[in-house]
Amino acid sequence: MDTEQLIQNMIDDGPRKPLPHPMKQTMFWVIGTVLFLATLSGYLGLRGDIAEKFSEPSYFIEILSLFGLGVSSALAAFCLSRPDGHQMPWLKFVPFGFVVAWAIAAFSGSTAEINMVGLFHAMTLGRFDCIWHILLFSLLPGLALFLIVRKGATIQCCWAGTMATLSATSFGYSLMRFLEQNDNPAHLIVWHALPIVLICMVGMVIGKFALKWR
Repeated sequence: MDTEQLIQNMIDDGPRKPLPHPMKQTMFWVIGTVLFLATLSGYLGLRGDIAEKFSEPSYFIEILSLFGLGVSSALAAFCLSRPDGHQMPWLKFVPFGFVVAWAIAAFSGSTAEINMVGLFHAMTLGRFDCIWHILLFSLLPGLALFLIVRKGATIQCCWAGTMATLSATSFGYSLMRFLEQNDNPAHLIVWHALPIVLICMVGMVIGKFALKWR
């Protein structure tokens, strides 16, 4: 949509009630998502070694990085629901810093275990249930996030879709790390990280069409 068409659409639509501040939107969405995932974790049960895992600095930093990734991506998505990106165009790059922090925390102590043999072996295990669970855990929060973002006037639809999907899957993956007692780095790469990348690519395509301002 070019600028002239955008202006004309704004005129045709008439005045609209201002959206809540992106920080307020993010806060309410994060609270709802955390409560939803906490309810699921109570029903499904946490991993048996959860107390021991939280005593490990790398695991604690990993979870904090995922939380920061989820929050920053949601904030970026809400800002991108404004035509001017809430005058913070740089915000959509912040989540990638948390991606780096997560990767360092998750894999820095086990780089020797990450090799082609291990990755291929992980692929042969066919753990599609991990992908299925990440999708299920992320579906409702992601749908809610997309619907809220769609109420705005998004111009960078692909970016908004990517940020919304990345946020939802980050929280969904966090729940997986609370539930699944498997810390094998090859498994985490093949059946967790790579599927999330693919899901975010799908979210980008969905955002291009679903979040387009009409």
